[in-house]
Amino acid sequence: MVCGPPTASNWILFYHHWDVSGYNKLRSMRADYMRFNRVDFGKGQARKVQARVACGQRMGSFEIRLDNPKGQKLAEFPMEYTGGWNAWSTIEAEIEGSVSGVHDLVVVFNTDWGSTKSVNLNWLLITE
Repeated sequence: MVCGPPTASNWILFYHHWDVSGYNKLRSMRADYMRFNRVDFGKGQARKVQARVACGQRMGSFEIRLDNPKGQKLAEFPMEYTGGWNAWSTIEAEIEGSVSGVHDLVVVFNTDWGSTKSVNLNWLLITE
């Protein structure tokens, strides 16, 4: 399952990167989030989530949650240096628990206080 165009909280900016297609999140503040509406998880076969990211620092994490920023946590990714803000890497995490049906998928960015940028997120992919 590929997630479609996102919506976001107030402090998230989007831009298109010239060599990577998709929606790149840029500059989020602590606990900002972006939402992918109406993601169909089917009958509960989802086991992993992949994220295409670029990161120029190592401060924080981002979580994948159901329906709202405080909803059931499905996965968590540490923010790890990928070689810079335009050096893309695909990372993967196991989905915690089981989820089925249609839900909003919310990505919550947890950055250290004072950080003005967390991670560039290009896309998410849910796999069996």
